[in-house]
Amino acid sequence: MRPRKIKIWFFSLHTSNKCQPQIRFLGPASYLPKDKFEIVYAPSLKAILNMYSPPDIIIFHRNFYDPKEVALILTFARKNDIATVMDMDDLVTELPQWHPIYEEYERIKNEQIEIIKNVDAITVTNENLRNYYSKLNSKIYVLPNLADARLWNFKYRIPAADKKIVIGYSGTPTHVYDFKPIIPALKYISNKYSGKVLFKFFGYIPEEMKDMSNIEYFPLIETYGKFAKKLYSAQFSFAIAPLRENFFNSCKSNIKYLEYSACGYPGIYSDAGSYKRTIKNGETGILVENDQKEWIKAIELLIEDADLRNKLAKNAYNDIKENYSMKKGAHKWAEVYQNLAANKQKPMVTKVIPNSYKKHLVYAELRKIYWIIRRKWCQTSRF
Repeated sequence: MRPRKIKIWFFSLHTSNKCQPQIRFLGPASYLPKDKFEIVYAPSLKAILNMYSPPDIIIFHRNFYDPKEVALILTFARKNDIATVMDMDDLVTELPQWHPIYEEYERIKNEQIEIIKNVDAITVTNENLRNYYSKLNSKIYVLPNLADARLWNFKYRIPAADKKIVIGYSGTPTHVYDFKPIIPALKYISNKYSGKVLFKFFGYIPEEMKDMSNIEYFPLIETYGKFAKKLYSAQFSFAIAPLRENFFNSCKSNIKYLEYSACGYPGIYSDAGSYKRTIKNGETGILVENDQKEWIKAIELLIEDADLRNKLAKNAYNDIKENYSMKKGAHKWAEVYQNLAANKQKPMVTKVIPNSYKKHLVYAELRKIYWIIRRKWCQTSRF
């Protein structure tokens, strides 16, 4: 008899084409064996109303949900031996006060912590997050962020001879605080290399740089696939990624390194957080202290040295292709889900369902029976 597939429901407040669902679940899940896993993407908790077959695993992406809705799902899961997982790719329960959305998240911090405590397991992107959340939940798996070749087109291109040096950045307004120390350095470079340097910023531009004549700004692109194509076509000479050294940032992943390098861009990164742990200084990127003079020195070095830019770009590209490939790393997701499913024995008949869901599940079963009968009738009828 063929083994039963492991059925997984994935809940996210983002639509399926956004960055987080693609990187944290849908991308890796698409590489899992189709004969062993069945994946259901649920854009909201209420989408459960339209599902008639209980899963083996329910995964919540890290964004905040209505606690009452989550309580219903967790009750449903516990009574039916369904494994529940919270995926945390950021330290969102400990946002610093300077963070732009600190107040919004602080209001529901306690509810989120309760969810984390009550799920069966947590998946995180790195060891720092694992160490922190181990205080709330003892069962934690590390699933690092990876780059999907289907999005990033892993075909190395030799950088074109630069008529103008393009210094690029891609990120969100959540990095306002991280940019503060290097803005004077960027303005200095802009003035010194006027006519030779062009800045291209995707998703965020510091207020202090908006009046510069040699800067182009591109609004945040919501669809991750479109963003990848746009970033790849931007033709950066090199990219930058400032990051302050603090506990919150130490729990972040090296996502900018993955994206820049997958595009074939060399980069200058703050010697902090995950960049410090994953980038080989002078080989796969340039690491610098968050000091104005150090940033000026590093930027001038890459402006003047085309051979170094090419060396860094090629090494970083090969590093991503070999060590951060989603296709190669998807087996880690499979191992985690198989382990979780094996520790739960789902009953053959699901009887205990929250009252508010019962009628919807009954209707779904009736619809299923109707279509089975209709198909059989059509097969036997003659027209």
